[in-house]
This record gives sequence, C-alpha cells and structure tokens, in this order.
Amino acid sequence: MAAEHPMDRPTGVRAGRARTQRWGMRRRHTGEGIEDDVNVSGFVLLGFGVVALALALIGAGYGAGVWAVVAAIACAVLLLAGTAVLAVEWRRRRSHSLSDPVERQGH
Repeated sequence: MAAEHPMDRPTGVRAGRARTQRWGMRRRHTGEGIEDDVNVSGFVLLGFGVVALALALIGAGYGAGVWAVVAAIACAVLLLAGTAVLAVEWRRRRSHSLSDPVERQGH
C-alpha cells in the first residue's frame, strides 16, 4: 500500500470533525479554558521544576555540591509530578470527549 499523499486528505466539514476528534474536544464557549482551572496545578509544578533546575545549575556553578544535588532531585520530582498531573487531566478530558452516551445504550 502506498503512502498517503498530503493532497489526498479529506477537506471541508468532515476534515474539521476528524481534526477535532484527533486533537481534542472543542470548547463550548469563549473563555471556558480560563474558567477551568484544573490544569493550573500541573503548570505550577512545572514552573517550580524549572526554578529548581535553575537553582541546581547555579549551585553546581558555585561549587555547592550538596545544594546542587538537592535542587536536582527537587527538579526531577517536580517536573515528573507536573507532567503526570497534566497527562492525567488530558486523558480524563479525552475519555469524556470521546465517549458518546447515545452510542453506549446498547439498543
């Protein structure tokens, strides 16, 4: 089977619907993403992880080995925790957007 050519992709309304299903759900109204503050904790953890990375680099540059190791461990934990929180929220939203209650009735 030959590789799909970019010009063979569907266009129009059906392409928009496929793109929406692939990249996530659309917002119902303007500003809904701002009102929903579930992702904030993940972004705050990522921000603290970046700050801890900067502190680890500064500590290593000044020769404070213990502080550099502590900041590096904090950086790794914070970055992993922030990524996990965002991934869990993304999967939760995706499962809600892909499930169709009408389709799940069985009749």
